[in-house]
Amino acid sequence: MQDKSCYSKETICVHGAYNPVKHNRSRAVPLYQSSAFVYDSTDHAASLFNMDSDGFVYMRLGNPTVEEAEKRVAMLEGGIGAVGFASGMSALLSFILNFLKPGDHIAAANCLYGGSVGLFKDTLATLGYKTSFFNPLNIDELKNCITDQTKLIWVENLANPTLVVPDIEEIASLAKLKKIPLAVDNTIATPILCNPIAHGADFVYHSCTKYMDGHGSIIGGFVVDAGTFDFDKERYPLLYEEAPGGKNYMEKYGKEAFLYRMRGKVLMNTGGCMAPFHAFLLIRGLESMHVRMERHCNNAMKIATFLSNHPSVAWVCYPGLENHKSYRNAMKYLGGYFGAMIGFGLKGGYEKCKKFINDIRLLTHTTNIGDTKTLVIHPASTTHRNMTAEEREKSGVYDDFIRMSVGLENSDDLIAEIDKAISAV
Repeated sequence: MQDKSCYSKETICVHGAYNPVKHNRSRAVPLYQSSAFVYDSTDHAASLFNMDSDGFVYMRLGNPTVEEAEKRVAMLEGGIGAVGFASGMSALLSFILNFLKPGDHIAAANCLYGGSVGLFKDTLATLGYKTSFFNPLNIDELKNCITDQTKLIWVENLANPTLVVPDIEEIASLAKLKKIPLAVDNTIATPILCNPIAHGADFVYHSCTKYMDGHGSIIGGFVVDAGTFDFDKERYPLLYEEAPGGKNYMEKYGKEAFLYRMRGKVLMNTGGCMAPFHAFLLIRGLESMHVRMERHCNNAMKIATFLSNHPSVAWVCYPGLENHKSYRNAMKYLGGYFGAMIGFGLKGGYEKCKKFINDIRLLTHTTNIGDTKTLVIHPASTTHRNMTAEEREKSGVYDDFIRMSVGLENSDDLIAEIDKAISAV
């Protein structure tokens, strides 16, 4: 049988690594709603707990339905494996805890999802981790940001909500020169538009709550490992700790050491595991992701063009428009599409934007993105409220910023409703 990793993204979305023969010949991926699994013998149990053999111990460590989702996401991103988590934030925190120690420094892009900013600025700072923020479109800022203690570079591809697309290859080249792993949050681009690993990233992160699920039904997160980063023992000692069975993680698992430690130690001890039912729904979402993303992006391009020509619109932020600051990077990395999010402001400022959001009918006022429905929100007062006004201004989250996550409705219906709401303000 052909190696399924050789198939196109569209086929991987539908099939993944799933083998019906191993699951009682069920055509659909089954939901294994079980918290524990039966052992053949005491030796079998010991082997599983020592992570010497494949199998399942307890839901916190793994589950067959979750495993199918992990394999599919890893295949889509071109990684050697992935670990699923209960939420995107759980995935990000677990990723950091897996290989960084208090006192280590993180260089993070200054245009990030608000929850990520909060984790870096508040929670991780309280735990003793240090973070500096840089403009991902200015490589010199990143160079000046890096110190001897910098152990991670973190960027977003199609940043939320400013839609900045970094030059991944340029940043990856610097990261490799400095022997620092590069992690890319690819949530909004999805593997359909871009594969950061193919451009030099060492890790890819996803909040699968968004376009992977695509229906606003679940929360979850993934960390995908490219298996390419060479962890130095002196700089990354946690990966050289003793693993179950005696040897250290690097000796025992080689290039899979990061994944094994994240599952066997961090996930086991912190408990942020993905629920099987969420994985089940996620797999259903993945099967149509490639079709949905095409429609999402086409709708967004039409609406962005309409907004850019509307006399009452002050500005539009969409990487498919030539005046966007990362248009060239978007052309380089996103495969001819530009994502399904739009930012824009109305003439008259914040008060006009509030009235637009409060009056809109077909569009939904809510926090999420990546749903089949079109969603709007005011980031400065909600998702990015934990940033100072100066930080928001610097990162492009202005007080008159309206974030729109474009859904799958008919684009003419959406444009008519948007035009009506703008005219009413």
